[in-house]
Amino acid sequence: MTMTATGADEAWEAVCAALYTPVVGDILDELGFRRQFLPPAIRGLTPQTKVAGRAMPVLVADVTGPQHRPFGRLTEALDQAIAAVIQQVEAMGNLGIGVLCYNWMAVSSWSRTAVDLPGRGGALVTGFRADAAARLPRIADPPGDAEAAREAMWEALGYFLDAVVPAAERAGVRLGMHPDDPPVAHLRGAPRIMGSAEAFRRLLAITASPANGVTFCQGNFALME
Repeated sequence: MTMTATGADEAWEAVCAALYTPVVGDILDELGFRRQFLPPAIRGLTPQTKVAGRAMPVLVADVTGPQHRPFGRLTEALDQAIAAVIQQVEAMGNLGIGVLCYNWMAVSSWSRTAVDLPGRGGALVTGFRADAAARLPRIADPPGDAEAAREAMWEALGYFLDAVVPAAERAGVRLGMHPDDPPVAHLRGAPRIMGSAEAFRRLLAITASPANGVTFCQGNFALME
């Protein structure tokens, strides 16, 4: 039988009308193909956006979200984000995404002082120079001394892991802490804590769980003193 384009469109519309998502999901479950759908909580950013799915073994994401008082009581700021992170981890488990790469850089994430340096084959690459960064405006002025601010960040990290690691274990997801990029003790006024091998030993000692892991960024580990 030959089907015209118009006939094919009509047949497709009939299939779409009858086989809505829950029906397809039930059929796939019975066939043994589980975790094939995004959870209802994952939606498009706009009504016009269609969420089709993901294909990735690792998700890289910031986890702290906006902080109104980044150097005040950090645990108060984290409470705004932890529920969302747990929801994200649960969704990753449902989708089979096994690793969440995250970082603990306050105020700003990775930093570069150049984005157009010539590299191999003429490709443009990014770069960082400490002397150039020192001439840039400060991005933070934490109260008290820098060491107190760093200890507050460690306190907040322990608070975060206590809440998120159990959820990650249940979901079958591993958290991989990315080192500070670049691995310096402070950047433009903002203290940093994940810039040394000793810091990562301290991280792993917070909770002895396979879900509490390390992102082995070779470039940043090679730069650590």
